[in-house]
Amino acid sequence: MSCTRSCGEYRSGSKFGFVKLSGHTFSERIIKFSVVGGYAIVEGDIVLGSVDELDQITEGIGVVGAGKRWSNGVIPYQLDPSLVLPEQENVELAIQHWEKETLIRFIKHINEKSFVTFLSREEQDPNYRGCSSRVGMVGGEQIIELSGNCGLGSTIHEIGHAVGLWHEQSRSDRDKFVEVVYANLPNDEDFLEANFNQRIYDGEDLNTYDYESIMHYGAYAFAIDESKPTIIAPEPWTNRIGQREGLSKGDIAAVRSLYSINAAILHPNGKAYFFRDNLYKRFDFSSNSVDKTAQFNVDGWQGLTFDKIDAAVTHPNGKGYFFRRNQFQRYDFDKASVDRTAQIGIDGWSGVWNTGIDAAINHPDGKRAFFFRGDRYQRYDFSKQKVDKEARIADGWAGLWTNGINAAITHPKDGKGYFFRGDQYQRYDFSLQKVDKTGSIGKDGWAGLWPRE
Repeated sequence: MSCTRSCGEYRSGSKFGFVKLSGHTFSERIIKFSVVGGYAIVEGDIVLGSVDELDQITEGIGVVGAGKRWSNGVIPYQLDPSLVLPEQENVELAIQHWEKETLIRFIKHINEKSFVTFLSREEQDPNYRGCSSRVGMVGGEQIIELSGNCGLGSTIHEIGHAVGLWHEQSRSDRDKFVEVVYANLPNDEDFLEANFNQRIYDGEDLNTYDYESIMHYGAYAFAIDESKPTIIAPEPWTNRIGQREGLSKGDIAAVRSLYSINAAILHPNGKAYFFRDNLYKRFDFSSNSVDKTAQFNVDGWQGLTFDKIDAAVTHPNGKGYFFRRNQFQRYDFDKASVDRTAQIGIDGWSGVWNTGIDAAINHPDGKRAFFFRGDRYQRYDFSKQKVDKEARIADGWAGLWTNGINAAITHPKDGKGYFFRGDQYQRYDFSLQKVDKTGSIGKDGWAGLWPRE
């Protein structure tokens, strides 16, 4: 099952406009949209709002940054009476799929301020076709439109937008992985910019390009000649892009990244600090709960200027090191400010991956740190000032998740390592060299942390 040229996800009008946009993986930029039925549409099915709404906005709109996610990963929803029975069934099946594969949960809307309404416009116009959604939580009621031939796969796709996912082929590094066949697309600069060429988000945040993402355009998206593709992927992915069977492993990992802790570090004051986007939570071990939530570089952590943090460790020199893409920032705990920004591998941290670090943790002996990326880890020796080992997580770290770790920290009291992924954590006993507990964040400890605040 895939989304072909006639799929309701591919809509574009003849009028166009501009708006400032910012999000989880990109800073503010000017985005071109097409006007469809009075709405500003990007890439066929992403709704930015009504044109009238955007005309009244002067400072731009933000999506999927801090405050644009669904609280605790819970989405209240309701079904509009306009949905016919098959469409209602598709919504319920799509919700079941999302709950099975991710930490996202759905509840029937009662009186929540922010919620999703699934509806169809076919009753108003039997020939109308359209599948669309806003990206992230926008506040108040937001619509997921399922009119015409959307189907189960497109319903899963549109929920993906509401959760906070963009289209996979919008990555800034897309052209390294697929070829866009412009000869089979409308020869219109405005159309191409609104639907193909804006590179809305930064691919380097997501590691491997995901050909199997349910958020990827189909091979025949917007085709003039429907017998010929508009996007060509290399084998064996040629016939897989645009699949609408279900969430891919990459989609599931992306959702974890959006809603989970990004990084953690132990402060000399004995408290742990957990980071997500530009926010941090301070965890008090004596009360076993979060006692503060604030924005770093505004209320604490002066000089920490990264848009988000990939990983963090403390150094034997008494300073904290924060990693983002190919850079690190050194934080002086005594002066309560960053005193250095430099490049990984060039200005220190020899051998450490210079992109895509998922998590890092200090060994309780204080002599080593471990970095995790995908299914691998690196061991960094502070005395040698370099990585002295790299291997698969499965070949060490008995019982630990073998992929997708979001953050990690060593407990100051019990000396054990705590690893976080999605809404769960694992406790690792360094002396026994194995995991001795798996629990749920908020339910089995770590009260107040994301994603179950």
